[in-house]
Amino acid sequence: KKGFDFMRIYYGQHWETRDGKPRHVTDLNQEDALHFLKERPRHQKFFLKVSFFATHAVDYQYPPYQPQPSSMEMYANDTIPRPITATEDHWKRLPSFFTEANEARKRCMNRFENATSYQKHVKDLFRLATEVDTAVGAIMKELKDQNLMDETLILFTTDNGNLHGEHGMAEKWYPWEESIRVPLVIQDPRMSSTTRGTRNSDFTLSIDLAPTILKAAHIKPPSFMQGRDISELYLPSQQEKNKHKEWRQDFFYEWNTGHPDTAQGHMFPDYYLPAVFALVGKDYKYYYWPVQKVEQLFHIEKDPYEEWDIYGAAANGTSPTTTVEALETMRSRYAFLKNISQSGYPV
Repeated sequence: KKGFDFMRIYYGQHWETRDGKPRHVTDLNQEDALHFLKERPRHQKFFLKVSFFATHAVDYQYPPYQPQPSSMEMYANDTIPRPITATEDHWKRLPSFFTEANEARKRCMNRFENATSYQKHVKDLFRLATEVDTAVGAIMKELKDQNLMDETLILFTTDNGNLHGEHGMAEKWYPWEESIRVPLVIQDPRMSSTTRGTRNSDFTLSIDLAPTILKAAHIKPPSFMQGRDISELYLPSQQEKNKHKEWRQDFFYEWNTGHPDTAQGHMFPDYYLPAVFALVGKDYKYYYWPVQKVEQLFHIEKDPYEEWDIYGAAANGTSPTTTVEALETMRSRYAFLKNISQSGYPV
């Protein structure tokens, strides 16, 4: 069944050829989005999804981040500080099965091995991000020009975070904070003036996006769909309807394509990109590497950069009683959320 009435697809590289000319994909994103908005049937409601390839790296190419030539002067005279965990010491603190053969490690060494390469590649990444910002601004301007801002729900987010040398690694996959945290900006004409421009620290997940969009369109999400309507967090009418349902205080995380318990059959070798499960809470985070049967525990309220794995002390009882209790609580909650999440129950 046809999913979209209008579609343009390009992925995996920063440059495409269109009409015989090289074009940057962010420029094409903007051009195609504006084309749709200007040419759409004006009597119909619409859903527009714009997916930027930036700020992805082009894997196994140099340079990995390829902004437009017109952006190269941006950030040229700036010095971008390195993350505090981008050290050899932090890399060595990882479980012993993390070796130089790990793909996240190899990409880190290719892009951020020293101060010079870090500055070059991070500045190129910042340039890509600024180009996306410019394209988003052009799309927003078109909505304003068509007087649509007061009747259009806008969601700005992304699919994953990214490591830029933190813990001696690059890219995503693992449940470190930098890898799983993503921006989410919502502009909703139903918001009150006192709510607009505010921040919310509740846990929202990618599985919440579909229910949020469906509810805004007055379409009931199917019963099997996981996730919740994010407007429950900012619309009084939705808050009243759902006052008996507390918003999530934690969530289950999974990087695994194999068996749901053992990760047997995971599509990548253990040395390359090992499978991992996690429970992410407000105070603590619990990791479980199923193939290696390794557990980790981080008190992220006090250790937000996840520098100190306190599992060992908690497991053998040499840490404070509260930490020992936290480990048992996290293990129990992890098992519960893992079961219902993998079973497909709404969460």
